[in-house]
Amino acid sequence: MNGPVEPAPMAFVRQQLWRGAISAWIVFLALMLTGVAVVTISASMATQSAVASLPMLLVITLLAAALVGGVISLVITLIGVPVAGAISRLLQNEPRVYVHVVVYTALGAVVCVIVALIAGAVVQVSPLGLLTTPLGFVIAAACVAAPPIGWWHAYRSSLRPRAS
Repeated sequence: MNGPVEPAPMAFVRQQLWRGAISAWIVFLALMLTGVAVVTISASMATQSAVASLPMLLVITLLAAALVGGVISLVITLIGVPVAGAISRLLQNEPRVYVHVVVYTALGAVVCVIVALIAGAVVQVSPLGLLTTPLGFVIAAACVAAPPIGWWHAYRSSLRPRAS
């Protein structure tokens, strides 16, 4: 007679999936807004006349980026949850953490390319041209970094001991 079935080493529950998705969304927003602020300040410093209006420019730029980027990234996150769930199920028997990190980084890169293709079509600019601008690079970096960081947060929180 066989003993109890061992759970997969990286099995997960729906709560962990959502924790990772929400973490990834928050990480994306934090990285994107930080990058937008740096790009805005750098561009403003390049033109001395704009330095006086920098605080107002920064507020308006960050509000617009938070609104547009927040809504778009939330939609992408909600669409991406089933994809992340499918990936998690495929990887639940893979105990090596670096494999998960690489796969979720690749997921971020794929999302980045899709977003660049859609944005390029909307504004009729080459997607590569979009990604090579300072702002495009910041958004791409945030897009690629957010999924593995979100996964890592969910993974690490699942390892914490629970209070009874």
